[in-house]
Amino acid sequence: MHLILTGATGTCGSAVLKHWLADPAITRVTVLSRRPVPLAEGQAKVNVLIHNDFNQYPQGVLDQLKGAEGCVWALGISSTQVKKDEYIKLTYDYTVAAANAFTGLSSPFKFVYVSGEGADPTEQKSAIFAKTKGQTENELYAIASRTPSFRAFIVRPGLIDPEGEHLKPTPRTALEITSQLIAPVLRHFSKGWIIGTNPLARALTTLVKGNGDPLPEGEGVEREGMTLRNTALRKLAGI
Repeated sequence: MHLILTGATGTCGSAVLKHWLADPAITRVTVLSRRPVPLAEGQAKVNVLIHNDFNQYPQGVLDQLKGAEGCVWALGISSTQVKKDEYIKLTYDYTVAAANAFTGLSSPFKFVYVSGEGADPTEQKSAIFAKTKGQTENELYAIASRTPSFRAFIVRPGLIDPEGEHLKPTPRTALEITSQLIAPVLRHFSKGWIIGTNPLARALTTLVKGNGDPLPEGEGVEREGMTLRNTALRKLAGI
């Protein structure tokens, strides 16, 4: 199985990559990245494709992705770290450009988008995170509605707990440091709002390796079985 990953130098993406390296069913991984990925060094089944413009996918790039069965799109940044226009480009423009480009790679093609709790698909909230994530989710569903072979799963993790593991090579942000400090409290008192990097990676992998069919409606499963909130992600991961 050939899968695509973005955000491999971040907290979520690096955990997913580590999980895929240990999964014998995943025989080929293409990482799209602007810079080298230390975790992928020396790994025969991983190809790090240095890609500088995530708005463009020329034929040469698509040829290297052809046959991939799915993608975990973990590329992202906190809205507090960049200006509004840059956040919209990184969050909405890049994701939508990739989704449109990947529709012809295989059938079905599973696109697992890492959104977040608080995303607003009504697009009414003024907070840039909520509105932009909601717009991105809506556009992915629009692409899926007009391209039956494209299956868009939206996952909305709550607080991501690194569980003591810091696989990302880049310095941690203030948000990540804060998350690390409050995670022990939430583990004991508000488990439904937190998910560790390892169970999150398991849940994302289950989705991208699956057949692309909607999940049964239930707690934390929305939009006809294609959006999973934190409670559903925890259940899918077996915790």
